[in-house]
Amino acid sequence: METARSGGRLATSERLTAAATANSCACCALCHLQPRCASLGFNPLTGECELYGSVASYATLLVDPEENWSYYVMPGRSAHQQFCRHDSDCTDAGDACRGRVCTDRTSVTCRDIARWLGAGRHPFGDADVRMFGWLGGRETPLECDVVNGVSGFTELLSARAGVRLNSATILELNRRLEPDVRAHSILGMAEAISRLGAGPVYQLAVSVDGRWATDGQQGRVPRNHTITVETIGGTIQVSFRDERNAVTRVKLPSDDAAGAGYVAQVEQEGSETRVAYDWIEIYIRE
Repeated sequence: METARSGGRLATSERLTAAATANSCACCALCHLQPRCASLGFNPLTGECELYGSVASYATLLVDPEENWSYYVMPGRSAHQQFCRHDSDCTDAGDACRGRVCTDRTSVTCRDIARWLGAGRHPFGDADVRMFGWLGGRETPLECDVVNGVSGFTELLSARAGVRLNSATILELNRRLEPDVRAHSILGMAEAISRLGAGPVYQLAVSVDGRWATDGQQGRVPRNHTITVETIGGTIQVSFRDERNAVTRVKLPSDDAAGAGYVAQVEQEGSETRVAYDWIEIYIRE
């Protein structure tokens, strides 16, 4: 029953009843006994169990920063843009469970979550947080971030020190975002994501050791231009050309590169090269 946002609860105005239970299963059993119960919250530290008469959405779930509260939904109770786990949970015609939200959208990115699903009006949109999207016909965990005050950027690549990539892993690696893996990539979906937006440009952003290496102009890319990925002399090179025709290149050590003491470096026309010693990230906002 776990949803797209497992840590949180609904407002007291949505609460049907509160009780003390031994575990989440006992809390769920209480929900089953109440015909009006649509979702529930449980705090294992205190044993608090709250039953709600509605299902939360990104816009209405109250975030628990300590992640003590777990939030769950009951089957077949989720209206449009409310959390879900299965298509059968969605009650509105035309909706399916995409990115653990009932929606009629065929894809779900961080921009969709921020702009259309309500997270941008909520504390979710103010930090680098893990969400659930829907890309290429399957559920995809996403890292979402705010860049220069704009929310809705989807992480395409994250690489930490000591990571070596190759022509295959640079395009897709650790899609499930397992925490013990020091890299993540969905760069192979960059072109498909860029096509999801409207207007003449989309945005790309590069972060080097936690600092943005691209400004607003460098990150504006004509929609008919795509990221290119190629292997050159033992280095994997990811590059894109912005609307001013200036090229940004991200160079990463590949599997067969020996002795490189950095994760990656960023070369931008008209700027000095920036070297990443801890980590580098690439984001897209379609």
